[in-house]
Amino acid sequence: VTMLLQRQPQLKHIKHFISGDGVIDIIERQGYTVVILDYEIPGTDTVGLLREIKRICPKCPVMVLSAHGRPEFVEAVRLAGASGYTMKTELPSIILQNLMRVIAGESVFMDGQT
Repeated sequence: VTMLLQRQPQLKHIKHFISGDGVIDIIERQGYTVVILDYEIPGTDTVGLLREIKRICPKCPVMVLSAHGRPEFVEAVRLAGASGYTMKTELPSIILQNLMRVIAGESVFMDGQT
């Protein structure tokens, strides 16, 4: 996904983390147009991290990518403030389309709910 995003001229300052460590500090210091979270960040409570991101940056949209389409995961991130939830197994063009919709202010959830 990172490589797909880096090829998009309208997306700049892409930062990739392999854990939740340091994410909040970077967002507080630099701010971002959008945050993309993997639902299974090693050693991280993703829903807790999402809540913290929304606390420090309430207007920043957050899209969650996941390999799991379990309804309880989708609902948990929706309630925590995510703007979208997309499966990693989607075509890259669909992931990018959903991301651009989230950046535009839409809610995009794989279960069809907004």
